[in-house]
Amino acid sequence: MLLRTLLHSGFESNHYILDLARRTLRRIEPPDGKQVGQSVWLARGSKVGIFAFPGLSGEPPPTVTLSIVDPDGSAAKTVECPLGIALPAPDGESLLLRAIKGGWGRILELDLEGKVLRVIHEPAGDRGADAEILFLFSLFEPHMSWSRDGKKIAFAVPHTNHWDILTASPDGSGVRELVAGQEIDCYPRLSPDGTRLPFYSLPPNWREDPRFFRDGMCEFLSIIRSDGSARRRFEGFRKMLDQERRDLEECLKTCEDGVDAERMRQRLAELGERKG
Repeated sequence: MLLRTLLHSGFESNHYILDLARRTLRRIEPPDGKQVGQSVWLARGSKVGIFAFPGLSGEPPPTVTLSIVDPDGSAAKTVECPLGIALPAPDGESLLLRAIKGGWGRILELDLEGKVLRVIHEPAGDRGADAEILFLFSLFEPHMSWSRDGKKIAFAVPHTNHWDILTASPDGSGVRELVAGQEIDCYPRLSPDGTRLPFYSLPPNWREDPRFFRDGMCEFLSIIRSDGSARRRFEGFRKMLDQERRDLEECLKTCEDGVDAERMRQRLAELGERKG
């Protein structure tokens, strides 16, 4: 089954469970029903957690409501927890929470009663963040990741003009700065075995970089081993464009002049600009 949150105009959320085997779609919602919400699987898929966020205007409150319901939508219980973006552990018995209050670099672990079990990472020194970047990249995105066995986590930490990526054990020990620099390093995703970590690395001037608005995030995908070695840029997207260029050049050799040929030439010109 799939759990999806759809954000509508006015920042209202609807939550759906899609059962692929039965081809059914069920809607579930938090008690208040009309606030921005994030939904996650809990307790090995036997429960759904729905966070009822406040509106996006005004001073945010220190806590939010977490409703833990059965997949059929029947209410089980409601607890209060710190305001933040959550990521459930692989077993669904606890949550990582990126706290919104107190700095986006603050990472907590919560139990299913909303109680803070531990602080995994506390911001220190210059931990400011560009509000525009946070809004663009962080709405319901925790910028955190678990390994499949639950023994390692990775998370991005925002600074004033750049982000770093750290790894740690879920108990908060072994914190390590894995990716650091002047780029906006975000969206870390540990591989299932925890040995590799794909992430996006945007340049500081990403707003002026034409690649961002032309190709989205594809041009900025990188991968690194979890021991910090062998960092490289992922070239799959570039190879795909190169193959498209070769295919078009082959087609033009036998294609008669006309609308189709002109479109292929225009596309080749675009690809040539990207290559440059």
